[in-house]
Amino acid sequence: MNVEINDYGDGNLTVTQSMIDEVKAYITGKAYAKPDDAMKYITDSNLDLYKSGSSVVGGSAIVSGLSVTILNTQNAVVYEQEREGKVIFVSPRANFKVHSAEAGDKFFAVGYDGQRREVQVN
Repeated sequence: MNVEINDYGDGNLTVTQSMIDEVKAYITGKAYAKPDDAMKYITDSNLDLYKSGSSVVGGSAIVSGLSVTILNTQNAVVYEQEREGKVIFVSPRANFKVHSAEAGDKFFAVGYDGQRREVQVN
């Protein structure tokens, strides 16, 4: 994978298959217990949602061009944009800009446990 990332500035990120294999082998070698929760989105800003165990509640979204505003959701650790069954964008914030937007895109509020609730686009 070789992608341009815009997160606190522009830059390129390259991840090779050998890098992935090395990390997987390292983690497997540690024999960690599998976590109960979906940990891939955990951050300092949503840690309390993981601790509380509260269920995610969907809401609605306003999409204007590339700007998305999520309204009336509860307990979402992130919001996902999905196109043709694939997640193409993730945001920890309820107001964000996507890279592209199409009429058939879906948006989801995601809970600490990986549960996804579709957010209705208005």
